[in-house]
Amino acid sequence: MFPPETREQTFAKTIDDMVGQFRRAMKVDSVPDAGIRKILNEQLDAMPSLLMPTVREYLPQILNATALAYTHEYFLDELRHIRAFAETPAGSRYLQTSMKLLGDPAVAKVNEAYLAAIQKIQLAERDRMQAEISDYLKKNPDVTARLEGEGGVDSKE
Repeated sequence: MFPPETREQTFAKTIDDMVGQFRRAMKVDSVPDAGIRKILNEQLDAMPSLLMPTVREYLPQILNATALAYTHEYFLDELRHIRAFAETPAGSRYLQTSMKLLGDPAVAKVNEAYLAAIQKIQLAERDRMQAEISDYLKKNPDVTARLEGEGGVDSKE
């Protein structure tokens, strides 16, 4: 599915595509403050190199788990048909380039809208959860003391 000689580049390109889509979904270029815009761009620029060591570490396990999942999902005869398709020029090309489709402008446009919508939910839920935890800790000072002793709460907050 992912030839070893191009596997890492395939995943690196996918990460680049997704970071670009996330950058556009966040509307980083529209952030009015140049300093904040610079921080956001630097963080997003760093993401591929931050993520690739983890991709390299887990990719063999992911591919092995995916192969095992195929055996869970498909009967042996179906796997033979899938393999036969994969060995055709069209099947080989499909399997090697299917992740590339994430970078297609049509897919990117929808992903950017999707990521923007998800980000709104994530931020709202983060704020709600922080308020709920803060309220809980105020009502339960013993928990705060215990967590501070265990290194689980930053006492400066």
